[in-house]
Amino acid sequence: MITPLRYSSGRLVRLPMAASSTVVKQDLLGFTGGFVRRATSLDTEVRFMAMEDRITGVGENPEILCLYLDGVECEGITAGTVAQTHVGTYIDLTNHNTLNEAASIRRIFFVTERISARRVGGYFVIKS
Repeated sequence: MITPLRYSSGRLVRLPMAASSTVVKQDLLGFTGGFVRRATSLDTEVRFMAMEDRITGVGENPEILCLYLDGVECEGITAGTVAQTHVGTYIDLTNHNTLNEAASIRRIFFVTERISARRVGGYFVIKS
């Protein structure tokens, strides 16, 4: 699970959600065809986090409340063990709620702190 630590209410936005999908509060979100959906390990950027639970049916694209992650300090669980050497490096996603400390190809999350053996602090990288 990824937890945002400090953010202002001005960072909350409503975005259309992909049809036939399920999102749970604090899931990381990616885009497909202009609609948000749960992020995957293949996403190259994560800009938003769900701030509410939502299930959509076939052909439904309701809006979902999202947190824009630019500049938001976050804390997250990793798939494996984190070493102090991860601090100051970029890591990827394992899925919609877990960071992958063993991969840095997509450079999704910048680690600023090792909190415990499976938890890090840092920021999502918002590319221009």
